[in-house]
Amino acid sequence: MSLTTFITAVDVTPAAGSYQNIDISAHVPADATGAILHIINTASLTEYKVGYRMKGSTDDRYDYMYRNSHGCAIIGVDANKICQVKIENTAVKVYLTGYTGTDAVFFTNAIDVTPVGIQWQDVNISANTGGNTALAAILDTLGAGEWMGFRKNGSTFSLFCTTWNHYALGTVVGCDANEIFEFYNGGSIYLNGYFISNVLFFDDAIEHIATTDDTYENIFDANLLSSDTGAFITFTDQAYGPNKYAVRPIDYTIGEELVPNGIFDSNINGWDSSTSDSPNHAEWSSSYGGSMRLHRSGSSGYVRATLSSPITVVIGELYRLKINIKEAGLEVGLRAGSTPTGSDYVSISQVPNGLYEWYFTATTTSLYIRVTAGQSSAYVDDISVVSIDSVPLEQYYNGYRQANAVVQCGIDGHIEGKAHVDGNYPGTAWFILQGVIGRTYNAIELHLNIGDEWNVISGTKVQIGGVWNVVSSIKTQIGDSWKVVC
Repeated sequence: MSLTTFITAVDVTPAAGSYQNIDISAHVPADATGAILHIINTASLTEYKVGYRMKGSTDDRYDYMYRNSHGCAIIGVDANKICQVKIENTAVKVYLTGYTGTDAVFFTNAIDVTPVGIQWQDVNISANTGGNTALAAILDTLGAGEWMGFRKNGSTFSLFCTTWNHYALGTVVGCDANEIFEFYNGGSIYLNGYFISNVLFFDDAIEHIATTDDTYENIFDANLLSSDTGAFITFTDQAYGPNKYAVRPIDYTIGEELVPNGIFDSNINGWDSSTSDSPNHAEWSSSYGGSMRLHRSGSSGYVRATLSSPITVVIGELYRLKINIKEAGLEVGLRAGSTPTGSDYVSISQVPNGLYEWYFTATTTSLYIRVTAGQSSAYVDDISVVSIDSVPLEQYYNGYRQANAVVQCGIDGHIEGKAHVDGNYPGTAWFILQGVIGRTYNAIELHLNIGDEWNVISGTKVQIGGVWNVVSSIKTQIGDSWKVVC
């Protein structure tokens, strides 16, 4: 019995102009029920139409995606594991990123479940699910300058925003025990299918506000478990115009830190600025909790800070280099290469504040790093080099007010995201965690007080007939149901 599973993305972009079969049978098991699609309009200046449906369906929700934008959709497949996609232009790319198994059920023709009324309205899908009980609704959305929002019934989470046409693509929203969710009514919603197991949606969605434009950061670490295999995330913002976002699993193994002093807690030992144009120099600063100041004390010339000794790397291995430019001044540059002044791995100049990262394969056994500043002083921190086993995928495109992602969780459940809000609206890009895949109950840790310390119970035994037996699980009653808590 297969459950929702993510795979390495496969390009399944069809020919343009009509509905084309997307046969995913080579990539999914025999009991797969649906396809998880990542759809991208790569055109920078043109909105193009897209539509998707199960093979055998007469649905034709064919409408515009915003230019340079992306989103996810989940659509059913027929017995031969075929769905259909129609694109207006091959600038629209379609990737198969995963599939649903017996944990999801789909309709051949989607059902219009748009409620009557405005603002938050209940949508009850119990009449559509027969003897099943839906944990979450799999929807397709259409709107034309309309306000839209989705939430689990009873939730107090009230974020909603405008979207246009097919810009938001599909979404998945949790249902309560009576199979009801709420929709902030401003467009049309269609029920493609529903999940019956293997997912958990939070009563109130959890938000994370991006702290810095164009910078990857761990998101929802406190809310995701190591057993979670995927997450349903909505991106939205409170600005106007195209707004880029990306989410991806942290699924690469990280080696030991190779920079001997890149965090500058109390000094800049290991860094040499003797090649700076006098009297410019690098020095330690208490600013930003400890950083390296590239101090341009003269009226001209550059400050250059170079690792005193090269880092030893292994030819053919992958590495990740990161730097946090806390205060860029007017000009900050960085070079990383196989020679003291080389830039064959990384070469940047005149970059603004932010956390930057690069990936490269070592071609020699020595790595040299040099940071420079010109025209004004600058502050840098968190310079890091680690080995990794794979380069993470990036798809960084517009969401335009609201977009939805079904993303794989990485090692220990970790995912990361970054965003860029058009215009000057810092702090207005929101990642919203709606629910997770691979979990059907909220995690609860049991603790035992020993002395003055609370200790997590990792195993419990019970004596039966003089024999101590390990308890494989503990349940608690929530409402009328018993839920496993450990």
